[in-house]
Order: sequence, then C-alpha cells, then structure tokens
Amino acid sequence: MSQIDGLGPLKAPFQGVLRITTSAPGGVSVVGLRGRVNERGDYLVTTTPPVSEQAAGAAANETYLPHWVDGGGYATQFLLLNTGAGSANTGTFRTISQNGGLLPLALW
Repeated sequence: MSQIDGLGPLKAPFQGVLRITTSAPGGVSVVGLRGRVNERGDYLVTTTPPVSEQAAGAAANETYLPHWVDGGGYATQFLLLNTGAGSANTGTFRTISQNGGLLPLALW
C-alpha cells in the first residue's frame, strides 16, 4: 500500500479495513495480496478479495466454510462486516470439529 498516493504514512504491517471509493464512471478494480512466512520458512501468498458493502448486507442465509486452518504455521482470519446502516445486525458464528462437536473460538 505504500505505493498508493496518500497511503504512504501507514505503518507496516497494516491490519484493518481499507475503504476505496471512486467517482470514475468505469469504477475501479481491486485485489489484495497477503504474504506471510510460515514456521518452516515457506513464503505463502494468497488473494484477499474485496467486498462490496452493498452486496455484503444482502446475504441473510447460512454460509458454510468447509475448511480452514489453524496450526502448523497456517491460520485463517475471519472478518465479519456489519453493513446495516444504523441497525444492529445479529448472527451466530459456530466452529464445528470433524466429529461434529463445537470448537472453542478464540477472539482477539
């Protein structure tokens, strides 16, 4: 992000939400890349897709994430967005083990 005008003062590593707006009639294309080095010294990179705030508020059904990792140098981070304009959105976030039992959820 240090190569984008106006974002140079952000300290690395940046962790947070970046809101991008444009007045261009054609819109803007965005992709995020996240790179990390795991415990074995392997460099890992993945994309972090952008989320439209209008579209994010439309998903009211259950969503299943069939596989995520936590250990061995790997971790999955979930970002939950409240897109309701002034209203309190509620929901349940459950983590279930392979044998069907509930897993404890670590929040930070």
